[in-house]
Amino acid sequence: FVDRADGKSAIKAIEPLVDAIRVEGKSICISPEGTRSLTPKLEPFKKGAFHLAMQAGVPIVPIVIHNATDVAPKNEFVMRPATVRVTVLPPVDTSKWTPRTINGHVRDVRNMFLRTLGQPEESAAESVAVEPEPAPKADKAPKKSAAKPAAKKKPPAKKPTARKGKAA
Repeated sequence: FVDRADGKSAIKAIEPLVDAIRVEGKSICISPEGTRSLTPKLEPFKKGAFHLAMQAGVPIVPIVIHNATDVAPKNEFVMRPATVRVTVLPPVDTSKWTPRTINGHVRDVRNMFLRTLGQPEESAAESVAVEPEPAPKADKAPKKSAAKPAAKKKPPAKKPTARKGKAA
């Protein structure tokens, strides 16, 4: 299981999968939404599966499952008989992907799912990933801004004198 709240442990959790794919030739099946939704609307994709494929140097084979909620609605533990249609899309090459370009690739693959499901595609201006990219580390020395005037030195504060009576 992956701790979604802890990005570092999530990255560490997929390391054995990278080895299983590269060394043992295993295939991994991951739901890119992370969890089932209550509606048929496709939810945003998590980036873990995309990072995994990129690190392992393997293509992603998008598999779209239609009508899955007819069989197993979210928050229900009893499965029902139903017809489920599965569409296997062409493999997506990840060999030229980088962490800097991953958001665009996630959007492109998600749009493949959206087209297959007959849902509106996402534009480049819309956000794909739920998790933000890590912020660059700040320098130790604070940078001075030209917009702010230099702070004036304040005179030393007077020492408080003891008073009788109630404390504030």
